[in-house]
Amino acid sequence: IRLLGRPEITYRDRPVAIERRKTLALLAFLALSGKPCEREALTQLLWPEAAPSRGPAYLRNALWLIKQTPVGHCSALMGTTSRRPPASDGPRNRSRPMFELSR
Repeated sequence: IRLLGRPEITYRDRPVAIERRKTLALLAFLALSGKPCEREALTQLLWPEAAPSRGPAYLRNALWLIKQTPVGHCSALMGTTSRRPPASDGPRNRSRPMFELSR
């Protein structure tokens, strides 16, 4: 990921196109942070003007778009977490990274 000048993403010497600016910003933020980020914080950072019900949907869509690209499986991206308490029906719904990307 090259962020100085015009953002550019390459994977195995091939360009990766991400058309939406905020999706590209999300990818860059996750790659640079190097640690899991809370979904609520990412939503506020990228979509502060969004209605409470729409911001998380925008984030889910942006994460889905990233996962569809070749870089969607790189270990440099750690994931996102939620501050919601675990559901009472067991470990299945505990707060955990939304996605883990591996090489």
